Amino acid sequence: MYIECRGLSKRYFASPIEYLRLGRQEEGSADFWALKDISFRIEEGERVGIIGRNGAGKSTLLNILSGYSHATEGELAVTGKVTPVMEIGSSINQEETGRENIRTAGRLSGIPESELAGRVQEVIDFVDLGEYIDQPMKIYSSGMIAKVSFACILFTMPEILVIDEVLGVGDAAFKAKSEAKTRELCEKGKILLMVSHSMSTIRKYTDRCIWLDKGRIRMDGPSARVTEAFELSVKKEQESQMLAQMEKATENSVFGERVRIGLLQVLREDGEPGAEIRIHQAIRVKAEIQSEAPLDQVDLQISCYSLRGYLLFASSYHESTGQWLVLEPGRTAMLETRIEDCNFNTGAYQISLAARQKGVLLAKRAALFRVVNDQYYNYLDCPQVYYHNRAKLKKLHREESI
Repeated sequence: MYIECRGLSKRYFASPIEYLRLGRQEEGSADFWALKDISFRIEEGERVGIIGRNGAGKSTLLNILSGYSHATEGELAVTGKVTPVMEIGSSINQEETGRENIRTAGRLSGIPESELAGRVQEVIDFVDLGEYIDQPMKIYSSGMIAKVSFACILFTMPEILVIDEVLGVGDAAFKAKSEAKTRELCEKGKILLMVSHSMSTIRKYTDRCIWLDKGRIRMDGPSARVTEAFELSVKKEQESQMLAQMEKATENSVFGERVRIGLLQVLREDGEPGAEIRIHQAIRVKAEIQSEAPLDQVDLQISCYSLRGYLLFASSYHESTGQWLVLEPGRTAMLETRIEDCNFNTGAYQISLAARQKGVLLAKRAALFRVVNDQYYNYLDCPQVYYHNRAKLKKLHREESI
């Protein structure tokens, strides 16, 4: 029993008319290749994960392997009965009881009548729904329906189990039993092929992983190594996007004719530039300001916002020191502030620096940074406005411009 793909490709045509043109040789510029030159072999007993970003071709590949779709090019060899699990509960009859649905699933999968009663009882014991097993499934919760559906699939002894994001159904106890049962199937020579966006799920349930990127295989190897490489790639891409957003925020800032904030940087605690900050680390903000004319009574105001627009803290040079800033032409004012404890949730934030004279905005500049909370549970995937630390604009240096 095995699965083997050789040069598998899947093309979607730009329009139905082009698809119906039999014998068409040339490719249209708008045609989309969901898969391109996919080759691999999966042997008996292997547990293989498929990962990749949205649109990488994961579900397309599973549909072809399950027989729901056909490849445009290449060869596919599958020896063994493929049991696809794309959507939990799709084959459930809501009017029947759980016991009746389990018995129906057993008959449809070809279990002999002599074995059916024993196999049905195995599933009933496995899902452990008590008296609900003899109640119509229309009164079941979604979790109970998922338990019955998935247990039916496991106990029909599939030869090749193809799963798309549905392995971790039910409560913790049921997940543990499902994992043990899945491992048992693989030890008996069955094949597990699953897609998930959760790298922890892939590492937990599979030994081998195939990383798809834009319809092509980017990496194929042990799950721990491939998922680590994928997470690192995603992190680098996010950092690149953050840096691009920082540049865009800089371009959209307001610059006055007489005053210019020439530099605004968010630095890590060690002083190195970085768009990503760990929770509870100190961060440093550096700025350089130039003026074309002598100005006095200038105040610098620093503020931090979440990307949803919540003000997390604000402070000013005059408020912190009791003094005004004096700017002179030909000189650069270099400012540095330090936030000792960056206790934000995971997310992106904006540091804004504004120069004002008697309340009139002279210049403004912004920079973005990202906080990663890897120590505590985030109650919401958005910043919380509980921050009471205040930035202190204490260090002020002047240097002659060259």
